[in-house]
Amino acid sequence: MRNKEESSQHLFIECVFAQHVWSLCQKWLGIMLVQNNEIKFHFESFLCNQVSGKQILVWKGIWAAVIRGIWDQKNSILFKQGVVDVEEMI
Repeated sequence: MRNKEESSQHLFIECVFAQHVWSLCQKWLGIMLVQNNEIKFHFESFLCNQVSGKQILVWKGIWAAVIRGIWDQKNSILFKQGVVDVEEMI
């Protein structure tokens, strides 16, 4: 049982599940980033390697899709007795 409400920082960036997801995502994309635990800086660091406007839109979309995937997986686990499956999420 949890003693406090889970923060967005923890849910999307800091928890072991999220860290594993981001690690596999970076591996899939062929990039290496220093993980930042603040969402704003995590988002900005994810975009720093891109130069063109079109590429930035694609990278923003990927980042948003990963965030949404983490959200969906966590909800499945909490509300539908789902299991953690990082590979399926990626």
